[in-house]
Amino acid sequence: MRGAVISVVIVVTLLIGAGAGFLIGGIGSSPPRANTSVSATTVTSTLYSTRTLTLVQGSGQLGPWNTTTSFPGAHPPSSCIASQGFIYCVGGNGNATYFAQISSDGIGQWKRSTDYPVPIAGESCVENPDYIYCVGGVSQGPGNQTADKFGRTVQVFYAPLTASGFGQWAQTTVYPYVAASPACTAYSSRVYCVEDSFNGSGYSSPPLGYSADLSTNGVGTWVQSTAPPTGISGCTAIGGYAYCFGGGICIGPGSCRALSYSANITGGGIGNWSQTTDLPMLSGTPYVTAGPHVYYFSVPVFYADPSDGHVGPWVATTDYPGQYPSTCASDGTFIYCIGEDDTAAYSQVGAPNPGALVLLNPPPYFPEAEYLTPAWNGGSGCSVTFAGGTVQGAPCFTPDIDEAVIFDCAVTAATPTGCETTVVSPTNTAYNYNMTIWYPVYNATIPDSNCKFLPSGYSSPFTGWCISISQYSFVIAWQLQPVSPP
Repeated sequence: MRGAVISVVIVVTLLIGAGAGFLIGGIGSSPPRANTSVSATTVTSTLYSTRTLTLVQGSGQLGPWNTTTSFPGAHPPSSCIASQGFIYCVGGNGNATYFAQISSDGIGQWKRSTDYPVPIAGESCVENPDYIYCVGGVSQGPGNQTADKFGRTVQVFYAPLTASGFGQWAQTTVYPYVAASPACTAYSSRVYCVEDSFNGSGYSSPPLGYSADLSTNGVGTWVQSTAPPTGISGCTAIGGYAYCFGGGICIGPGSCRALSYSANITGGGIGNWSQTTDLPMLSGTPYVTAGPHVYYFSVPVFYADPSDGHVGPWVATTDYPGQYPSTCASDGTFIYCIGEDDTAAYSQVGAPNPGALVLLNPPPYFPEAEYLTPAWNGGSGCSVTFAGGTVQGAPCFTPDIDEAVIFDCAVTAATPTGCETTVVSPTNTAYNYNMTIWYPVYNATIPDSNCKFLPSGYSSPFTGWCISISQYSFVIAWQLQPVSPP
């Protein structure tokens, strides 16, 4: 456990959840698995901002994830786009391409379509009405005469998109240098790509930017443009601005963030870049644009609404059912994702999630928080040494609210003796620890704290912020990076 005095957030209830369940002593029923801080009426993020937002039509919150038809390839695709009621996927499986119909019922039957001209992975594909354009990637197969010895290529291909799949692929204007994993986006019949600088053998920051016109005849001449000042993992274009995010910076132990940038799109390229709202998570995970929203599939999943060159705030929403998807595509109404194991799932944009946590008293001014979890999560555990012995199962904390222990003893926690309970890991019962929780505590000496908890093995309780999710239930979290009120 982290030393000294810590500001913490807590949620309490009995939870037995698939894959991430916790057993907590006390009275009460078993609520649904904690998914995220969202309800049908409010949306609250305790991981970036504590603002409460009204969930209105057009909100970017995600509904529950539903499983759908698995991807048929041996590996997940590198790039997918959604267009005209279909999803089209390229890369990761040699030359093979696949497509399927999409709807509110998920992904239909996958069908193999016209082979990509070369075996490819890591390419970046964009859509311009009824056409797909794929830039760069890595190919070590025959036919790629413009790749270096590592297979990194300058080749760009395009094809029409139809209800019957991909049309015939054709080669078009090559990229200015080998681009193993460019970040490309399209806006107003022009493609904008960012890739780290290439020195003849490897890549480094700062990246370089290029843009070119898109038409039914392919990609026009590439023109160098401005690029963000640091490496990024993805870009999108909304409302006349380009937004790129990724890379990362650590501002203290345990507090790392991915940077976000924006720049206005001009007729011939991109204007000057400026930094905007950072992602409160350092992760090079997939992203997808759905209408005016951008989703970043870290754990937890975050979304933001870029507008007029500003991103944010990034708000936590319903987590993906696997740890991370491999690639995602959206038609603006639904998001369709394919996992690393080829399983697929989809979620509706702007839909309430009945299984989500409703945070009734979010903590004040916590830009980042971690939540108390069991001492064993199936892959690793934590322990603490104290006065001559080691206790298996001292409290662990994680940024994923899906894994938060939910206590259902709010009634006894409000008494002078507190709630005495045992946290037991359902995947390894040897990892358990006793804990006493007092909530609410109105005379807490630490600012912005409303409760105390005392794990076994400690002589003095820790202070934190307990978040109620019902009359009887709450969770525990702590603040990673304190900030001043906005």
